[in-house]
Amino acid sequence: MPPTFTSSTRRPETEVFGPNLAHLFMLYAIREITLIGRALLSLTRGKLGKLCMMKKLFAAGVALAAFVAVPAMAQDFNANPTYGTVNLRSGFTPDPHVVNVQSGGSIAASGVSSSCAGFIANAPDVRLNYTAGSLPLIISAASAADTTLVINGPDGSWYCDDDGGAEGMNPSLRFGSPQSGQYDIWIGTYGNASLQAAQLNISEVGTR
Repeated sequence: MPPTFTSSTRRPETEVFGPNLAHLFMLYAIREITLIGRALLSLTRGKLGKLCMMKKLFAAGVALAAFVAVPAMAQDFNANPTYGTVNLRSGFTPDPHVVNVQSGGSIAASGVSSSCAGFIANAPDVRLNYTAGSLPLIISAASAADTTLVINGPDGSWYCDDDGGAEGMNPSLRFGSPQSGQYDIWIGTYGNASLQAAQLNISEVGTR
């Protein structure tokens, strides 16, 4: 099953949804709340005054909701991976390289791309620094639970899979001509945010 992906420039998500944008939202919300306070002082009992107040309340509510929601969307490339960093060169042994993890998290992977499924954490579960050769790179997960994979590749693209691996509910992504570089890997839990025991398998031979 070919991987699905969404192109993006590799940079910390906080640069897009982080402090700068959040700060602007906060300033806007403060401005609107200040205007509401001023309007309260001059509010008349007429319909026009009530309508003005309703519009300002709505604008402030939207700004505050956006300010609260923005940080929850981010996958932080700069965060330390929960289960460590793996450094592999093509031809590595043993194959597969196995990392024991817990899948899942509190963030819907569909926020990364509509082609991504399950719930993942903010920080990567595993970071792979890979030196490519002539062999393919296969990254998969194995678990008794229904797991998913979300990977941000060296090119900055998002690659996702749900059931492309062995035994029906395990995900697998195959890079036929892999790039050298950093692969940030999230193992998700499908359907809910529960944490489940899982294994991440990194191979040049096949899906385990």
